[in-house]
Amino acid sequence: MYAVKSTVDVPRFVKKIGMLPAISLVLGLTVPSAWSTLGVNSVLSKRLVQLGLPEPLEVQQLAWPVVSTGADAVVVAEAGSGKTLSYLVPLVQLLLEPIDPSRSSRAVIALPSADLSAQVLGVAQKLVKGTKLVCAPAASAGSPRSDDSNIIVGTVRECLPYVFGPKGKKAAGAPAPVLTRLVIDEADLLMAGLRRKGRATTQMPVMEMLNEVKKGKKRTEGALGATGLSSKKKDDLLEKERSHQLILVSATVPAHGYLSIDLSTYISTCLYIYLSQHL
Repeated sequence: MYAVKSTVDVPRFVKKIGMLPAISLVLGLTVPSAWSTLGVNSVLSKRLVQLGLPEPLEVQQLAWPVVSTGADAVVVAEAGSGKTLSYLVPLVQLLLEPIDPSRSSRAVIALPSADLSAQVLGVAQKLVKGTKLVCAPAASAGSPRSDDSNIIVGTVRECLPYVFGPKGKKAAGAPAPVLTRLVIDEADLLMAGLRRKGRATTQMPVMEMLNEVKKGKKRTEGALGATGLSSKKKDDLLEKERSHQLILVSATVPAHGYLSIDLSTYISTCLYIYLSQHL
């Protein structure tokens, strides 16, 4: 699904993205009057009001119905539009009220710099105050890593160890891997200049992260390949047992980045949110 300001912007945006064929346009959005109207639970809604945020902004309204169901998303909206809460609010609710209570899950939020990481961590800590969730910075190089936190925030390099899953194919009957709800924020900065091929590109931390998402998808597909299930049941089980939810967030579509790598190999179901008149 695309969400756009006007039909004038659609051809330019679709040409720049040039990836997954998609899809319906959402125009003339009805603005919910409160967080609870979106489906945000009472505890989280009350906390948002306490933080001086009585109503969701446009990008938060558009992101909620997809991110809160565990689907992948690409969120493109201008600075100051409310992108951070557009992923934090649904992720916090998913952690508080998981779709599949039998699965362990956590959110990992990767950013370009320590300063930005500290800012997002501060927002996350305020949001979860009074809940059972624990937010923590990602362990820096040489520091002991803790897997007890529900939300981990850090630079891409610091977050890498939290993204990697178990090696090899998943054995029949083994529990599903920890579901990592991965956010790559400021993706336009992190992915600008990436090329399809080249050693330097594949060794960049953001590409290591994306490649691990792709490997996790292939591991699950491999484990399901010998089950003899129908295609429909395989698709349903793959979605249930996948190892990552991937959310890419950016202020712009870079001239070199999304154009030069095929995100369809990393993203399954996907919402594109486009809220800028200047991309």
